[in-house]
Amino acid sequence: MTIITNNKIKQSQRLLADSLNNEDSPQSMNTQKLRTKRCQHEIHPSGTRRMYRSEKLDLEPPPFIQAFFTYLSYTVLSIFGHFRELLRRLKLDKRKGAVDNNTSGFVSLYLNFESFFTRNYYLRVRDVFNRPICSVPGAEIELLERKSSDYNWSYFFTGKKLKALNMGSYNYLGFAENNGPSSQSAVESITNFSVATCSSRSELGTLKCHLYLEKQIAKFLGVEACLTFGMGYATNVMNISSL
Repeated sequence: MTIITNNKIKQSQRLLADSLNNEDSPQSMNTQKLRTKRCQHEIHPSGTRRMYRSEKLDLEPPPFIQAFFTYLSYTVLSIFGHFRELLRRLKLDKRKGAVDNNTSGFVSLYLNFESFFTRNYYLRVRDVFNRPICSVPGAEIELLERKSSDYNWSYFFTGKKLKALNMGSYNYLGFAENNGPSSQSAVESITNFSVATCSSRSELGTLKCHLYLEKQIAKFLGVEACLTFGMGYATNVMNISSL
């Protein structure tokens, strides 16, 4: 994650604030018009002011036929699900999932609705989720083919491998590849700087490689300086909120 600090941006923001408080923008202007004016004077990262047309976000409603059949499908699944639950209570249908004995004095392990949704909705399409892979998560991945003989309650592997295009990976820069320039550079960086270089600066301190990285990113972005963080949940929750 990179945080840009640029005097031009700050100066442009001050000019924008002054323009919103001058005589051309009387205090009687309502909040909606003021918000529209702010949206029309967006500040570009390069420090220049650009005019944008303010548009209200319009979400296109789904066609009636699609909405009708979607709700109809959920209704049918719910009816069949409650019927199957009744058969399971009467022990006319075998219960294959986990069962909570509901021991007295203990909190229930399973919520009724979540368990009902998992058994009667999710299991019907479970085969498209949580697919096991047998390769690195690169641009292409290999999946282990699996089949089910009990309507997705359990699976068995066929021994075949399916090659597929990876469309849902965080591997933006190719670091997960086992060959190519990214993986070679990663190996070299570990050899030269060790794995502890990625640690928090409050623990390891600021090294020359950190300063070089920030200098190169600032040069690439065309700004005076920048600050780099290790990407992750803690970065979003702690660092961004403190800034």
